[in-house]
Amino acid sequence: MWAVDELVRKSTIGRKKNVLKQIIFDYEGKQEIAIEESKLEDLKASYRDKADFNNQLEQLRTQLDEREESLKKQLEQIDNLKQENNSLKDLVSDYNSDNSKNQSAVYDGLYEEFKKTDMYDYFRDVGVKIRNERSFPHGINEIIKEKFLFQGIVEEVTNESEFYYRFTSKGIYFWRKYVNNIRVSKNIKPSNDIDDDLPF
Repeated sequence: MWAVDELVRKSTIGRKKNVLKQIIFDYEGKQEIAIEESKLEDLKASYRDKADFNNQLEQLRTQLDEREESLKKQLEQIDNLKQENNSLKDLVSDYNSDNSKNQSAVYDGLYEEFKKTDMYDYFRDVGVKIRNERSFPHGINEIIKEKFLFQGIVEEVTNESEFYYRFTSKGIYFWRKYVNNIRVSKNIKPSNDIDDDLPF
């Protein structure tokens, strides 16, 4: 009986050890499976991150292409506006040039008529006084003064702090014509200084 009990005991211990080894082996297998699953999840997450990064990169490239296209269109619009601006400047310049020539021709005719009036006799004194002191000469005939104002040769300027007269554009043109057509003779005064060191 003792021998049978000993054999049963050893057999039971052996069976329990085998069961324990089997359980440990199962746990070790589950651990390895968990480790491999974790690695797999990490690998999947890495692929997802790479995919997200690639998507973001693609979106940025698309946005960059759109901005470059928009910038290109804006630069083209700027070039077109510059060309239109230059064309308008040329038109304005041509218009001003033609207008200036026409105005000069008109003013030339008016100046010739002006030379035949009594105002022309006072023009020298009036012009000098207007240019230098912005007023009419003292004691000038009031009718002549009014004629210069009514003919648009001189105009009144009134500010809060001052009042003065000045030439209009027509007056400036007349005055320029008048001054340019005056011939000024040079007065040479003989010298009264005699050199006492002359040898004769």
